[in-house]
Amino acid sequence: MMPLWEAAEEFFVGTSCEVLEDRAVRIVEDEGLKTRIGRVFSENRAQYPEPAHVEEMLYTKFSSRNDATLCDRFHCAPWSERREIAQSLEDDRLKELALRICYFECRSSLAPDLVQAMDIDLAHRLMSIDGRPPSVEQTLKQVGAGRADFENNSNAAALLKGYVSFLTERRTKILKFLEAQ
Repeated sequence: MMPLWEAAEEFFVGTSCEVLEDRAVRIVEDEGLKTRIGRVFSENRAQYPEPAHVEEMLYTKFSSRNDATLCDRFHCAPWSERREIAQSLEDDRLKELALRICYFECRSSLAPDLVQAMDIDLAHRLMSIDGRPPSVEQTLKQVGAGRADFENNSNAAALLKGYVSFLTERRTKILKFLEAQ
């Protein structure tokens, strides 16, 4: 993108910069046209399932300028201030993601009850059998299904065996944690 006044003459195809700016203003002010364009766009674009997780939701709409400024402040602030900045975000998607960053990077910056709720949510997500990204259960099934492909490669077979042991131990810990809740 570039400002119109910097564009090459060929771009204008015999139309002046002023005429193009006037057309742009009329388009912006024409609610009927914007509604029709939006409807045609919605009817012709690929339909995706409603996102289940905040990581996928980030791409469903733009955030406000105020939230963009707060995001910049969040990333520059010390951990002691980030929770408060996260709570002031207007967009719930950004708020959830900012709190998750605090959760993974500096749990002590969050209230204990919030950490506990996030621990439980993460445990459920890790044990999901139909969620994305693949959970511990799904990964165990995928590794089990693919192990036969590596039977003749002792290094790969040993690596997969270790990975299965790790995942099995992880599953046991998560299930014990969830039972205690």
